[in-house]
Amino acid sequence: IRAAVGSGAMLGGGDESQIETLLEYGRLIGLAFQIQDDILDVEGDAATLGKVVGSDTRLGKATYPGLVGLDPAREKARELVSRAADLALALGPSAEPLAAVARYIVERRI
Repeated sequence: IRAAVGSGAMLGGGDESQIETLLEYGRLIGLAFQIQDDILDVEGDAATLGKVVGSDTRLGKATYPGLVGLDPAREKARELVSRAADLALALGPSAEPLAAVARYIVERRI
């Protein structure tokens, strides 16, 4: 996600500061997305997700909720998303859709 956002910033003609801001935004939402994905693997609905839940645990994968617990994982995801949204909004009103994308990451159920 970081590379995709950074590439878009570069191709869109962003200056060095904007590119650095968007690279950090991409890093933050990428990590938040993975944490939320791990959370959904624990407590998601198989019909909604379209995959079997609990597969990470059965496969012995190291996940964020598995390491720190569900509540701390949720809090970390929310913190990352908040920081990402703040970075996006610092770029100006035209970046509000990026803040909305960040917020969606912890709201998603699929």
